[in-house]
Amino acid sequence: MSPEPCTTVRCEAEAWAERAKVAKWAAEELDACGQIIGRILASNYFGTGCAEAPPVYLELAAAVSTGSSSWREALAVQASSMASLSAGCGSAATEFGREDAVGAQSIES
Repeated sequence: MSPEPCTTVRCEAEAWAERAKVAKWAAEELDACGQIIGRILASNYFGTGCAEAPPVYLELAAAVSTGSSSWREALAVQASSMASLSAGCGSAATEFGREDAVGAQSIES
């Protein structure tokens, strides 16, 4: 038995616009977190009085905020991904809305 024929295609531009808004918010929040993390280890809180303090500080700073694979860098990558997702969702909303209008016109004619 065949399914009933589909006679309506519905674009949910508002849903795509909301997705874009949420992704933009996420990108901004991740970027703000990255800025805060950059200040967490602004100076060596361990001091210089013992031999272990400077190397521990340097390693911790690299892991958290200054290294190429640091937590801060990971947040920057995620923020960038969220910004791209936001742009893509915004474009999808526009494109789907445009295509929906074109499809509606062809159905009406």
